Amino acid sequence: MITYFQLFNKAAKELAACSDEPEIEAEILLCHAFEITRESFLSFLNEEVKGASKTALFNSCTASRKQGMPVCYITRKAFFMNNQYSIDQGVLIPRPETELLVEKTHKLLLSLKKKYTTVNVLELGSGSGIIAVELALRHPDISIYSWEISATACKQAKINIFYHQTSNIELIHKDFFKDSARWSQMLKNSHPVILVSNPPYIAAKDIQGLDPSVKYYEPEVALCGGSSGIDFYKKIFKAASTGQNVYLALEIGVDQKKTLSELLSRHHFKDTVFFSDLNRIPRVLISNTEL
Repeated sequence: MITYFQLFNKAAKELAACSDEPEIEAEILLCHAFEITRESFLSFLNEEVKGASKTALFNSCTASRKQGMPVCYITRKAFFMNNQYSIDQGVLIPRPETELLVEKTHKLLLSLKKKYTTVNVLELGSGSGIIAVELALRHPDISIYSWEISATACKQAKINIFYHQTSNIELIHKDFFKDSARWSQMLKNSHPVILVSNPPYIAAKDIQGLDPSVKYYEPEVALCGGSSGIDFYKKIFKAASTGQNVYLALEIGVDQKKTLSELLSRHHFKDTVFFSDLNRIPRVLISNTEL
């Protein structure tokens, strides 16, 4: 007789060679393969394993993880701010730094809504839709326009928008920077607009040094920010500076605070504030062009 604990224990030992959290990952994969909730995981451990096909799936999942595939791509699920999202290869996996971006954008929205009856949010790069959905859940009274160039990412974003029943998001399958006819007038209106984004910010030379689970599996187009990592910020600042009441809420890379501060000054942004993560590394900036 083989118990769930024996399967779990064997997988955890095997995953120790490729994971910093082998027990957690083994638990997630076992629950995924056997359709067990994580809340009931412990109650199953001493029971006999049932289902040859599910055992085969679990072994396959474990093998994929040992080869370097991220757990989120194996299970096609990710949790972000305590909500579940559909994730697949070709879409960036949600990270804790982006939770800080959502939190600070949420607070910015609360502040602006005290002064203005209308506030629009324009997102550059929907990805899986996590930023737009989280903001829409907190602010069902605002309009969110979310641009995404990748068809794969748009598919995942649509799934997540539908799953969370957020009706105030308009998903736009286009390159934001080539769609100025749609957004330029929004930036020139008197009511405020927030440009929110987690843009690609890793320098091209640093891509090869990334963890294999990132380098070989996550989409490079969502990671690489050009030769110095700031190409997208330059384009965002240029676009935003054409408006009169525009706020920026952006995730940034490590060691980019000084460079981006200088760029913001050149484009006449003001009141720039940087927020740090738990490691005291600046990871989010808020700035504005309000006249």
